[in-house]
Amino acid sequence: MIFKKLNYNNNNNKISYIYVCVLSLFLIFSFYSLMNKNKFRFKNDLLNDILNQHDSFDIEVTKSMIIKGRTIVMDSLKESRYCEYIDLVYTWVNGSDPKHIESRIYYHNLEQIQHKEKLKKLKEQKLIKEELLKQEQKKKGYRIVGEKKEKRDDDDDYDDDDDDENFEVKLISYEEEESQRFRDYGSLKYSLRSVRKNVPWIRNIYIVTANQIPSWFNTSNSDNIKFIFHEQLYKNKEDLPTFNSNSIESNFWNLPEEVSNCFLYSNDDLFFREKVEVEDFFDNEYYHNIFETDEIISSWTPNAKKKDLWTRTLINTNKILDKTWHFSEIRKNAQHGVQVFNKEMWSIMSFDLKEQLSITSSNRFRKPNDIQIPYAYNQFVKRYSRKYKKMKQNNQYYALTNDDYKNILSEVSFNQDGYKTICLNDLFQFENITNSQSGLKSDIIVDITNFFESLFPAPSPYENIY
Repeated sequence: MIFKKLNYNNNNNKISYIYVCVLSLFLIFSFYSLMNKNKFRFKNDLLNDILNQHDSFDIEVTKSMIIKGRTIVMDSLKESRYCEYIDLVYTWVNGSDPKHIESRIYYHNLEQIQHKEKLKKLKEQKLIKEELLKQEQKKKGYRIVGEKKEKRDDDDDYDDDDDDENFEVKLISYEEEESQRFRDYGSLKYSLRSVRKNVPWIRNIYIVTANQIPSWFNTSNSDNIKFIFHEQLYKNKEDLPTFNSNSIESNFWNLPEEVSNCFLYSNDDLFFREKVEVEDFFDNEYYHNIFETDEIISSWTPNAKKKDLWTRTLINTNKILDKTWHFSEIRKNAQHGVQVFNKEMWSIMSFDLKEQLSITSSNRFRKPNDIQIPYAYNQFVKRYSRKYKKMKQNNQYYALTNDDYKNILSEVSFNQDGYKTICLNDLFQFENITNSQSGLKSDIIVDITNFFESLFPAPSPYENIY
């Protein structure tokens, strides 16, 4: 009897065990089906959002990337490798053009006045809010000991000038306008010559500019040079005109479809000093090579508000990445040189940072809440690309000043360290702009022109012959 009873209990246990297993499998299958349904719905929403935002992209390529290659958490992106050729994109402005100078001065002064009015209104609103709070506290019988300042969210500390009660309006006149970042002394012509000499495998060259064409450019024989005006690039035309390179770069997700999927990006003060090959920028599958410096960017930089504007934008960008990806990280800055870009990676970055890129685009002049595009882009490559290769820096940065420029030009001519590219940043002291087109002394212009002619003497087909 005892044996039969034990056997009966064992059979019941087996039946219970089987029942639990079947029920568990059913629940797992139901959960998996539900997750797949939600995942599919998420991917379709993601696809529609990106296509609505980027109507210039190839729909099938983008669809394949989003549906097949990207998970819900977006951690397994396989960016498109459709790179039959590589193009080069420049940003350029003739800041010595009187019309451009007048426009820059007008919008600078306008923003100064508007900002002062904004601060005035904010102060008035703050006083009204404080008075209402005091009245409410009195009604409740509270004794007011002192004012309690509202704690600011450090992540939202992008435009800290808003609470600067000591802000002074700084209006400038035509004679006082001194901005080397916009000045033109013919560097684009020689940068393009350096491309023809040392990067012959580039297919097309696109110059992004504010409805300007260089005086030396022969439009009847443009060869492989094409111009993209800001009105073509910007989705939001209210952001124009702009005098902010960060704003221009923040719209690269909207480059025309004809620009190749893989492209290089350069400024007119960058020059290809030596021969370069495709593998200097891409591997044999056209995955990125990235170039970083040893400079560390941290969201927790002490006294960030006291740093220069460029550093503050880098800190701001790092904060945005921390907030987007839900973890804080110390990251390395991008090299100031030729940038390697992929349009499909751009589509992901513009989706994840849609709001922040829109803010940067709307800033006519550089502001602390700008995104630093090359720095941010490198982080996206490192996070989402299946593979990439960190490269030794191939660019050397030089600051041209009145006192030291001759030594620098001599050093570049010899190039003993064999840098592939060089950046010659204009930090010359400014002369009265009404005295010469560029605002530079004539002997400096002659020295720079002779230097460029010695390095890149062969004229391009698209140069006017005088």
